[in-house]
Amino acid sequence: MNIDTPEGMEDAKRWLIDLIGMMADRAPWAIPRSGTIYEFDKVHKTAWLVHGAGDPDTHRVIEAIGWRVANEAERN
Repeated sequence: MNIDTPEGMEDAKRWLIDLIGMMADRAPWAIPRSGTIYEFDKVHKTAWLVHGAGDPDTHRVIEAIGWRVANEAERN
């Protein structure tokens, strides 16, 4: 998916919404290519970055669906 195109971003948003919908609240999602783990807090619509440096493209898509990305340190 090329999220730099309107069609690609829409596809990525649909894919991520479907993924989050299948997951339990606060379930982890690991992305091997970036070595990143996010935890999705469905109540607060927050994707917690719990491991790794994060992935800018993933952050763009998370924010495009109306969620925010937060660092694990912000939770404490």
